Amino acid sequence: MRPNRRPFLRLSIMCGIVALVLSGCSSLAPDSSYRYVHPRVAVFRFENKAPRGTRWNIGDGMADMMVTCLMKARRFTVIERENLPAILKELDFQRTGKTREEGKIPHQRIMNVQYLIKGTITDFSHIGRGGISIGTDSTYVGGRGSTALVSMVITVIDVESGEILLSTTSSRKVRARGLDVGAAYKDVSFGGQAFYRTPLGKATQKAMNRAIREVVDVIGSRKWQPVIIEVKNNRVVLNGGRDRRLRVGALYHVMRHGEKVYDTETGNLLGTTPGRRIGVVEVTELFDKFSYAGLREGELGEVGFRLQKLSRKESVAFRKGQLEP
Repeated sequence: MRPNRRPFLRLSIMCGIVALVLSGCSSLAPDSSYRYVHPRVAVFRFENKAPRGTRWNIGDGMADMMVTCLMKARRFTVIERENLPAILKELDFQRTGKTREEGKIPHQRIMNVQYLIKGTITDFSHIGRGGISIGTDSTYVGGRGSTALVSMVITVIDVESGEILLSTTSSRKVRARGLDVGAAYKDVSFGGQAFYRTPLGKATQKAMNRAIREVVDVIGSRKWQPVIIEVKNNRVVLNGGRDRRLRVGALYHVMRHGEKVYDTETGNLLGTTPGRRIGVVEVTELFDKFSYAGLREGELGEVGFRLQKLSRKESVAFRKGQLEP
């Protein structure tokens, strides 16, 4: 008789869910991150403007939590900027000649950031039945029957233009009936597993998850397309391979760049006209993060040209010689 694996499967799934909840982040499962462009972002320390103080450094704590959630979302490349002076100091030290040549970091290899993410904490407290704010500092008096309230403002800035792409308030409340506030947070550290079991921890988690979803919608939802990074003889090198789940035999249109349209009064980029199809290539060889594609029709294009996958119907028509240009 075959063993029943369902209880073990359910247990594994539940363990995974619990781990996500305790981490303070929700997953964008199932993982489809390979379908999207991963913009480079930097998260700065949150400014704490909550009306009541706490014994926690919630400005740093919230920033660390957002970094963790962005990493778990698998839609972003998160770049360190807060500790950049320490990184630069190490790079300068490597250039003094006092370290080995082996493993030395080349010049100008720190990634550029495309978007800055800043946060402001506007509320982080318990609201009692009488409408009085109850802090979590040990000097405050605990009360029974309250609501945990966490509110934050998240701002996303485009580094190239300086434009604010998103400024949103994310607030969440969690009821805490029969809670002794003073006792509930005793010896609890911000961001630990015990914290996410508390009303403030749950409210923080919900507010952060909502903020992450909005950031994803604004800068993390652009679909990824292969780009030609090198042209060799009668084939091209693409900037994606197994990591982007490309397949040998897949057919792609080679797309010439469209024209960028700018507003003559503001200088703002209004959009780009659709590119023109100039050829068809087929993926012939895969590697972890790049692949080769050979020309099947038309022109190969140039470095920087994007590819557009043929639909199933178009692929069938192309192989039969019936695809219209």
